[in-house]
Amino acid sequence: MVILNVYGKQDFNQMGHRLPSFRTRGMDVREIGFSVGVAVLLTFASLLVLFLYPKLPARHRDDETNTVVRLVANIFVVVASLAFGLIMNSSKNTFESVDASVHTFATKLILLDLGLRSYGLEGDQARSALRTYVEGAVEQQHHVSVSGPGAAAAQGRLQSLGQALYGLETRDAFHHDLAGSLQDQYAKIVEQRWSIVESATFSISSRPSRM
Repeated sequence: MVILNVYGKQDFNQMGHRLPSFRTRGMDVREIGFSVGVAVLLTFASLLVLFLYPKLPARHRDDETNTVVRLVANIFVVVASLAFGLIMNSSKNTFESVDASVHTFATKLILLDLGLRSYGLEGDQARSALRTYVEGAVEQQHHVSVSGPGAAAAQGRLQSLGQALYGLETRDAFHHDLAGSLQDQYAKIVEQRWSIVESATFSISSRPSRM
């Protein structure tokens, strides 16, 4: 994960954390039941049609009727294909957009950490707050949402980082300019975070997440 480069492998091992493993989530019981139910109904409908077809009047089994039925079925197939194609294309574009935004977000965190390193000992508190935020983001990477305990905790960690940045001591012109640059980077990070949350929340195929 790109975001781990904020501290590097050695720092992360010292924190005693490991990346959570990606375990395949089991399908919801209702989804499985719905799929099985649809399959059973389609099978039953097919067998029923095979049983009733010889008993239909002759006019319902002639070539003209079969042609009309095929045309109507083709129309439904084409419309369904177009709809699914549009949905899949929209989902793909949303996924690619969110993926690019997450990488940009991680890059901004890395740059912020590098700036805090250059700031010196006065930036240790802000780096600690940044470390805490990154740890929470890694541990809860499966879930991003705008509400709930996880979202409130993530927002609180990000606000703590902001308070530490705006509370930096500026003893000379260099630190004054660097502090201003770091605060600007923080504002962009907050803006990027909310952009990612909004995109992930309102996309068709995404699941809620917490950052």
